[in-house]
Amino acid sequence: MRPRTMTAAFATPAPVPAFAPTYGVGAMPSMQSRLAPHFTSNVDQLIEDFLEEYEELADKCSLTSLQKVETVIQYVDRSQ
Repeated sequence: MRPRTMTAAFATPAPVPAFAPTYGVGAMPSMQSRLAPHFTSNVDQLIEDFLEEYEELADKCSLTSLQKVETVIQYVDRSQ
């Protein structure tokens, strides 16, 4: 008689990658990141500057036009 072997149920799971995506919404920095664009509606800050900075970052992350529209509000301070 042959000894029993372990089944696949006891196999070690595949490791989860420990790096962030390099493109798409997942590649965008979190709102708390110093790399994230921020808009606070201060008189000194123009919305055009914010949108230009946001679009440049979104383009680097390969966001689609729809993804840009859906995520831009995350970087706007709503407490004002």
